[in-house]
Amino acid sequence: MKRLAAAIIEDAHQRIYLQLRDAQPGIGHPGHWGLFGGTIEAAEDPTEAVVRELLEELELEVDRERLTFLGRYAETPTEFIYAFRYQVAAEMQAAVLHEGQRIGCFARADLEILRPAVIEAHPLVPIVWQILQDYLGTKP
Repeated sequence: MKRLAAAIIEDAHQRIYLQLRDAQPGIGHPGHWGLFGGTIEAAEDPTEAVVRELLEELELEVDRERLTFLGRYAETPTEFIYAFRYQVAAEMQAAVLHEGQRIGCFARADLEILRPAVIEAHPLVPIVWQILQDYLGTKP
């Protein structure tokens, strides 16, 4: 079984930050919009993993008081994503991208009305679309 931890990063202005994944072959969902996060290592729990991944991918020091568990999602019968919300203050301005093509910043209101699940000609990772719909309360 593969376990992943990922975060919806949202600021006080209701902007959500997504990662445009690398387009290289061999990675899951190349060229798609996704959440920041990654594989949960053997000795980690999901919270520890998402804190580590945000540090590795963005140099983001997570304040655990602003981290909220949203739920566990099944991408496949053997692959699970533990989804979190992280409320950022000003720290995204100093974020340094280490994985992916770029950071996307999107108004929550724009994501709420998004149909189909494509942003700037790039699709969302399907499970991320499901997580966002649940989070935003827009699931049909």
